[in-house]
Amino acid sequence: MVGVSILPHDQREKGYRVHRLLYGAVILSYALFLFHLYQIERMSIFADIVFGYLLIVVPFSRKLNVTLHAVIASVGLVLITIVAVFNLI
Repeated sequence: MVGVSILPHDQREKGYRVHRLLYGAVILSYALFLFHLYQIERMSIFADIVFGYLLIVVPFSRKLNVTLHAVIASVGLVLITIVAVFNLI
């Protein structure tokens, strides 16, 4: 939701900073989660693929349509949720 805004141009710059900070926080949190999984020896290839998706596909989708970037990022967040749920079971 931070990325999708109709704010005036002068306030958009703040939104982009917050958007980048939230993206960085998601990546850092997921990396710590993966580190924890490796510590308890619950390695998952799917979790690594999702991490690669977040690191490669989501940033490159910025150059495409804004709506497509939002959909691709939302799919990444759903994949993170799927990985978390399956590791709780």
